[in-house]
Amino acid sequence: MDIRPTCLVIADISGYTKFIRDKQLSLLHAEQIITDLLDAVIDGAQHPLRLNKLEGDAALMYATCGDDVAATVADVATQVKKFFALFRKRQNQLIISGDGGCGCDACTGTGTLQLKVIAHLGDVLIKRVRQFEELAGEPVIIVHRLLKNSVDSHEYLMMTEAFHAFANQETRDERKEDCDGFEPQTVHVYYPETEPIVQSCNLPGTKLMPHVHAYMLSARGHLSRLTKPKRKFSNLSSA
Repeated sequence: MDIRPTCLVIADISGYTKFIRDKQLSLLHAEQIITDLLDAVIDGAQHPLRLNKLEGDAALMYATCGDDVAATVADVATQVKKFFALFRKRQNQLIISGDGGCGCDACTGTGTLQLKVIAHLGDVLIKRVRQFEELAGEPVIIVHRLLKNSVDSHEYLMMTEAFHAFANQETRDERKEDCDGFEPQTVHVYYPETEPIVQSCNLPGTKLMPHVHAYMLSARGHLSRLTKPKRKFSNLSSA
């Protein structure tokens, strides 16, 4: 076990709950779309930022800081700002590829999804439990608690005071956020400027089209995993 200054980043897809519908076909499509969007964000993370684990519609990433904490935080902040463009690019690709194919709730609602990111810096205990790498400590709890906050927008980067102090990023929104069980946190919120969401012309086809589209989504997901470089999950052993 080791305690180190660590950058914590949670990339969370806003609108996930409303996006999921209690229909088997929609659920299949919804999960594939969420996976595609998270993949686009995770693939944009480079050393020293790495994936710890997936948490449903979110990804928890971290970067341990060496002697130069400021350099690590600045690097992570630069990477995280790029997540929004990667997310929107993949989102628009999914909308365009689905046009005219499937009229299910998930495929027609792809454009309603947005990305929010919480970034924090603190001393984190990094431990291994069998083959898994676990992060523990107050900073891990705080970064999760901040997912529920008072920001009206559903697309933003929220940096805690500890992270923002080294991030070298300008923001116009500084506020206090309640953090259940902890002192209120001073946070700085950055609102990204991204490409607009493409206007879908998605029209329901025949009764068979949604099922055809389901097979296409599944096949595309399998093909993507076969052709792109294998991702190494930091919380799994190499065995």
